[in-house]
Amino acid sequence: MRIALSYHGGDSDYDAYPEALLRRSRALRLTVETVWLAGKDRPTQLEALGTADALVLTGGADVEPHRYGYKDEDGACKTDPARDAIEWEILERVQTRPVPVLAICRGAQLLNVFHGGSLIADLGAGNAIHRREGGERRVHDVSVRPGTRAHEIAGALGGLVNSSHHQAVGRIAPGYVVSATSQDGVTEAFEPENPAARPFLLAVQWHPEAMDPGLPLGDGPLDALLAAEH
Repeated sequence: MRIALSYHGGDSDYDAYPEALLRRSRALRLTVETVWLAGKDRPTQLEALGTADALVLTGGADVEPHRYGYKDEDGACKTDPARDAIEWEILERVQTRPVPVLAICRGAQLLNVFHGGSLIADLGAGNAIHRREGGERRVHDVSVRPGTRAHEIAGALGGLVNSSHHQAVGRIAPGYVVSATSQDGVTEAFEPENPAARPFLLAVQWHPEAMDPGLPLGDGPLDALLAAEH
């Protein structure tokens, strides 16, 4: 199985993505290869998506606000236009050759914008439970909507996740439904309205690749991607 990773942002946090996928593949007795499609000081090789069995959209910089019709007059957004262009093309390619997708943090936000949704450009005072502090991700509870794929994956109606963001999904894109929220109402996961939709797609605001092994909302999304039909 070959899993494409959308973009390596250049710091060590990104190394956790292939490490977590390989850790879970061993637990599931699967043979997995990972490939970075692009990144800082890395070649852009989008053609590799053509032979990939699944895609992970990774976390990182804010999505350009003009892509969802927002004027960032206060300068709250820290963007990477070149990265946006690359990952936008990745999503366009996935439209013509669908594969299972796990979208994480920025990846979830970009996916929502790509399909016609919007973002909350900055949570303001709401950052208290979401944004990193001193380089460490925060931890908080999420509530999971019954009957969703997220519920099936978690095996529970809630659980702990990590948190490292100042933006959030605003208006959900047409054809998708919110499947998990934090206690302050921030969207933490969304998925297709039809829970049986193929190929697999789940978007999460937290970072499952950086959670402790054994946590359902950490291992669960990774396992679901690895086990998805492709």
